[in-house]
Amino acid sequence: MGVGARLEQLLEDCGRNVNEVAIEINESPQTLYSIINRDNDRVDIKLLRKICIELDTTLEYFANNNMVDRDAGDIALIDENSKTIARAIKILNKNPEIAVLVNKVNGTSMEDIKRAIAIIEALQKQK
Repeated sequence: MGVGARLEQLLEDCGRNVNEVAIEINESPQTLYSIINRDNDRVDIKLLRKICIELDTTLEYFANNNMVDRDAGDIALIDENSKTIARAIKILNKNPEIAVLVNKVNGTSMEDIKRAIAIIEALQKQK
């Protein structure tokens, strides 16, 4: 399964469509439709990262199974942490006023990041 097929499946799983995702990542819908229709593994990494952040997934989601040489448990942990960081980046990119308040400190744990995300999301719901 190539990147295009994985993207199409992810869009379906997330209940999203090409047009709305393209708008959110500032790309043309034709670019995303082209990736889906070609279904190959040659996609610009910067574009793929924007897609991952918008759809709350990781680059590893798009990797061929034979490209990943890790224990399944390690992948799950990396995936969960990457998704958490991607959510944080997405929140900060969409809310620059919140980004000013965030300062990465050495030793910040994933639990700290998860708590910060939960607080930010709760505050956004109150708006």
